Amino acid sequence: MKIFLKQKNKSWVSRLMLVVMMAILLAPILPFGIEGFEDGQAVAAAVYGPSQLKQTAMDNNRLKFESGVSFDGGGYDTFGFYDIYILSQAGETVTSWVYNGQSMKDNAVSLADTTLADPSSPAKRVAQGYLAMKELGDTDRADQLLQVLKGKQKLNGSFDDNAFSDIPAFEALGRAKMNYDAEAAKKIIAYILSQQQNTTGAWPADWPDFQTTAQAIRSLEYFKSYAADSEKVKVQTAIEKGTKWMKEQQNADGSFGEVWEDPVVNTAEVICMLKLLNEELNGWKIGSAGPVDYMMNNARKENGVFGMGNIMSNTYAAEAYRILEDSGHLPRYTASQLATLAAKNNKSLYEKGSLVDGSGNNFNLYDVYILQRAGIDTDAWKYNEKSMKNAAIELADTILADPSSPAKKLAYGYLAMKEIGETEKANQLLDILKGRQSNAANGAFEDGLYTVFSNMPAFEALGRSGNIQVIDIEAAVGYILGEQDGTTGAWPADWPDFQTTAEAVRSLVYLKHYVGDASVVQDLQQAMDKGIMWLKSNQENDGSFKTDWDDPLINTAEVIYISKLLNEDPNNWLKDGKGPVDYILDHAANEDGTFGTSKNIMSNTWALDACLMMGGVVGSLGDENNGGSPGDGNTNPDEISVTVKVIGKNKETLYGPGTVKLHKNDKYKHTPVNALHKTGLSYNYSGNMVNEIAGQKNEGLQGWMYMVNGSVPGNAAIETILGEGDEVTWWYSTNPNEVPGGAAGIITQPETSINVHEAKKADEKALADMLAKTGEAKLLLGEQSNGKAYLSLKTIADLAEKDKNLMVIKDGIQLEFGKQSLMTGQLEEHLSEKDAVLEIGIKELTEDEQKDLLKKAGIGSASGLFEIGGKVVALTVKIVYANDKGDITTTEEIKDFQEPVKVTFDLSKIKLTEESIGNLTGIRYEEDKNGDITPVRLGGSYHRDTKKYDFHTDRFSNYGILRAEQLIKIQIQVDHDKMTVNEKQSELDVPAVIINNRTMVPVRFVAENLGAKVEWLQETKTVKITLDSKELILQTGEQLSDADTPAVLVQGRVLVPLRYVSEYFDARVLWIPPSKTVEIVK
Repeated sequence: MKIFLKQKNKSWVSRLMLVVMMAILLAPILPFGIEGFEDGQAVAAAVYGPSQLKQTAMDNNRLKFESGVSFDGGGYDTFGFYDIYILSQAGETVTSWVYNGQSMKDNAVSLADTTLADPSSPAKRVAQGYLAMKELGDTDRADQLLQVLKGKQKLNGSFDDNAFSDIPAFEALGRAKMNYDAEAAKKIIAYILSQQQNTTGAWPADWPDFQTTAQAIRSLEYFKSYAADSEKVKVQTAIEKGTKWMKEQQNADGSFGEVWEDPVVNTAEVICMLKLLNEELNGWKIGSAGPVDYMMNNARKENGVFGMGNIMSNTYAAEAYRILEDSGHLPRYTASQLATLAAKNNKSLYEKGSLVDGSGNNFNLYDVYILQRAGIDTDAWKYNEKSMKNAAIELADTILADPSSPAKKLAYGYLAMKEIGETEKANQLLDILKGRQSNAANGAFEDGLYTVFSNMPAFEALGRSGNIQVIDIEAAVGYILGEQDGTTGAWPADWPDFQTTAEAVRSLVYLKHYVGDASVVQDLQQAMDKGIMWLKSNQENDGSFKTDWDDPLINTAEVIYISKLLNEDPNNWLKDGKGPVDYILDHAANEDGTFGTSKNIMSNTWALDACLMMGGVVGSLGDENNGGSPGDGNTNPDEISVTVKVIGKNKETLYGPGTVKLHKNDKYKHTPVNALHKTGLSYNYSGNMVNEIAGQKNEGLQGWMYMVNGSVPGNAAIETILGEGDEVTWWYSTNPNEVPGGAAGIITQPETSINVHEAKKADEKALADMLAKTGEAKLLLGEQSNGKAYLSLKTIADLAEKDKNLMVIKDGIQLEFGKQSLMTGQLEEHLSEKDAVLEIGIKELTEDEQKDLLKKAGIGSASGLFEIGGKVVALTVKIVYANDKGDITTTEEIKDFQEPVKVTFDLSKIKLTEESIGNLTGIRYEEDKNGDITPVRLGGSYHRDTKKYDFHTDRFSNYGILRAEQLIKIQIQVDHDKMTVNEKQSELDVPAVIINNRTMVPVRFVAENLGAKVEWLQETKTVKITLDSKELILQTGEQLSDADTPAVLVQGRVLVPLRYVSEYFDARVLWIPPSKTVEIVK
């Protein structure tokens, strides 16, 4: 059999026979079957195609017109002739748009008469009026306007001697497709050419403008047939120079123009121009993003607004989408829509009887892992009263009990059990794998025919878990390299397989970090490069990847995972301008809502995983027995009842929760906007956006948002269709980067289904038992699946009164709250409320979340901070309220502590050198309102006896341990004559003291240890401190700027407020009250 497999020229019959044989042999280890969905099993999802986007843009303008926006000739946010023309071209009946008894057509006719009566009317308005009247069928006025325009033309070809009026007028005439006087047309061409800037190719010469350049190019294209033969080369050269300049203005998202310009208007101009030039509409690209990508993915904001949100933005967007619609551009899903659809499909399959038994046609533990990773509570999915989570645990027990379980099942079981918090079972599965490898002679987990198809995904799964370093690295590398086809670069050598090759490449990426031998690293890299070349050779014209009978969806998802692991743009793998992301968004979902050619559980899981890699999130999955999720296309009755709650800027309840009835004949129908309307609260709604409720207006990035059934839909509130019993929450968001559940004062359902009342009762009992046994207030969360502790506020106050520190521990992370840490003003304010509960959370970021965070934080040589292989955890403390069922309804985040919290990381599983230990530092990842992440050094101490590292922080966020290239850690204790610098003690001839409630320190000692130069200027009795380009002058006895305590002279030493000098030189300062210690880190 081996000899037969190695033959390179296999006949199709032979290969088909092999496939059948392999399917039989591999059935126990394959993650999928060949059966697909039955009719009606897939779940439909909402799509925004060009038609829907065009209609949204037109609706935005209709709302503006019907709210009274003027029709005065057209500006950025008033209506004019061009809007009439474009809207009519796009299929809108503007005669039905009425305000104060006047239709938009009536307004246009009135403006046409005004224009005809005014000889000074600019050519742009006259020409666009001609277009509009012609489009509306008013030929008399159209002809009159055309005659006015012809009469305005000068000898140089212009109408107004103003390029910003002339060029759009020429372009309008070109759109009219009329027979033009040849001599007049030649003058137009000559004038346009004279207005081009020679160096750049832009128009006009004295003030290059993107929109005018696009209009000039289109005008030349319209009129070039009138040019003399000797002039046609000049015309073509001008067009090429102009398009070259326009291409140079393209942005990374595919749009065009400067930051102060409207990207929608400019990008629409490009699409219109490319259409006229018969070029590929998405052919101009920066990386993988072109103009069509921008218009389909980024032009429309979540609130339904386009570009700068004005009339001009809507009009140009409508024209771009009309062109895309006419060109047959396919509707494009978003990654989040696809992720939601894939999750819904698997939910439907489980609830209709597909079991979690690891067999070919049902769910396996890898499916459960991906669902959990997507943030889905598999404990809530039920079939015959059994949850998917419990079914997964039973399957893990079955796998553990079977000595012959394939390595792939063991590894997938380890991933799933680790993800759902079954630590003990996860460790048992991992131990079996480690034992298998130790006993194998080939470095793998099992040996025999086709076992490579079990070994390779097992290695990859361990890499994905973050624990591949626990196995024999050298043996694993030897096995994987030995299985590669030396000629093609594919895996395995006997039967090149796309998925196995992708798994092998990713396994080597994971293993590479733990290989010390440079020559072996080089071998690894060469093997990966060859494997990737083979994968790329199988790319199709639509951006997908296919070999023989494979499902292109599965293969394309595998490529996206490789790209993300290599920190590359997945869409950089291009063929004919199409990449894997294009394929997933445009072709992965079938018309019936299934995925790929397999249309089964595996295709759903791989689609979900790929979309998560692409930044998608799973939205509301709805309840098939309760009217469906918002916007899922289910048919609703005439009248439905929904629950509404409105929460204000200061987290105050403005309404509800209360039930309101929505009728399909209401103005806003079955939408969250109507739900808000029915509350009776005053509100302002315009441009598909709620701008004000109960007098609280949107301000900058802060404003009103909504969610349905605990999830934020990805479309405007007017477009979200509600079902019977849906729960709608409107809340004033003060942080646009936070979503419900993370925003202070708002929360959806908790991450895992948990009864807060029962959890609090269990945690308080465990805490009381620990106090009785050890005298320590210590709470272990090792067995808690959601990594959160729940304690009453009274318990927290009692601990503070008894001078007890509170310790919360989970998976090697310990939080130690000082006696007064949690006694904040927020907590004391709610202390009398019996329903208030304190929630303390420790959550390890997933591998992908951690990689994304580190990338955004710029970890590496640029920041001088480097990974050591440790985890990153999200730490949270909130005051929560729950309903009678124990479900969390609202939360309030505690952002600062009365005294710092001590955070301890167990680093015993990480190999550290003596050099790296000295440069370790705790890191807080701070995110600003723009989503930018800054790593803040917190210092800390490494304890060699326990191999643990601890540091202090005064607020919670995401935390980890990194190695700094350069690090200064200073500790000073008040009234002590010693200070510690990078773990080494130094003498202070004058100790730090507290004056006027400020910690005062000898300036020379602190500044010099921060790397500054300190000089005493005798003549002026001042201290000059210099660090890099910063200079600070201090004079004793005089008030310092931004400080309430002057520098003082003590025993011949100048003492200054510590925080002042440290923060002036960009060092972090933290005061620890119990020990009267100050920590300085730079």
